[in-house]
Amino acid sequence: MDTVSPAAPLPPRPSVPPRPSAAPEREGGRPRRRTALIAGAAVLAAAVIATVLLATGDHDHDDATSTGLPVGRGDGGGATFRAADADLLVLDGVSGRVQVTADPAATAVTGAFTGADPARRHDVRADLDAPGGTRTLTVRCAVDGGPYAPCAGELRLTVPSHTGLRLRQTSGDTLLTGLGGDLSLVTASDHLTATGLHPRRAALTVTSGSADIAFTAAPDHVAAQFTSASGVLRLPVTGAADGYAVTSSATSANVQVSVPRRDGSPHEVVVQAVSASASVVPASG
Repeated sequence: MDTVSPAAPLPPRPSVPPRPSAAPEREGGRPRRRTALIAGAAVLAAAVIATVLLATGDHDHDDATSTGLPVGRGDGGGATFRAADADLLVLDGVSGRVQVTADPAATAVTGAFTGADPARRHDVRADLDAPGGTRTLTVRCAVDGGPYAPCAGELRLTVPSHTGLRLRQTSGDTLLTGLGGDLSLVTASDHLTATGLHPRRAALTVTSGSADIAFTAAPDHVAAQFTSASGVLRLPVTGAADGYAVTSSATSANVQVSVPRRDGSPHEVVVQAVSASASVVPASG
């Protein structure tokens, strides 16, 4: 009878260390997801803080090279500001007193705004855009942190001599000096005075107000429309020896032209008057 030898005892199972709650990072490996999420949240928080500081900080000395930066902030009803150089300045729907002066030495647009109520805070915002390659700077104002809108009060601006102006002034007084860029001016119930202008092209629409516009260089084209208003265009005779090609129309109005005239001149002047008085005269000096 065969005998069966007892089975050899099994070797003892090696002990298994407890599994860590999260695998450690391997050198050169991908960061753990939790760590990545924490790091991303920290970056986002830092970005938010930076944005808040940018929006609420003091920008009196910043150039508005990006769209929508507040460039001026002040208490006591006033704010001073500095914005980027521009080919065209846009003041759309402003009211009150507006003064725009060209300075041949200026390399930026600077200015000051004083609101009608000195007890309220006023901010100035400049939006810079470049449609068609033209650097266009639009200036607007806000009261007590409200929405930005056309400035209503006293707005004084200094611009480079090459800067043009697109203005829509709803009421008040406007004073322009030395501008060399193209002009598009629409005023209503406004007293408009302009001196030392030397643009190539200018378009004027004056309603229920007055305008006295003086040029120091003969423009290529001027179009002026006066309705229930009085207007004077002062054009230099020197530099336009061949005269101006003047076209005028009047409806219940009076238009007088005393500058030299010649059909086919490269300097064109178009005047329309409705219930108004208008004159085109030589500039003094």
